[in-house]
Amino acid sequence: MTSAPSIEALVKMASRHKKVRVEEKPYRTSRGGKGSVAGSREYLLICE
Repeated sequence: MTSAPSIEALVKMASRHKKVRVEEKPYRTSRGGKGSVAGSREYLLICE
């Protein structure tokens, strides 16, 4: 169990107020820090 909400939950919350688009991008190289290793993903929620 994680303390952060899922992407789906974040989209549901934000879509009540704005149109939401999600971009998923893989990390190609390790950038250090928790969860920032090559092969993991980052998500960008774009609210319009």
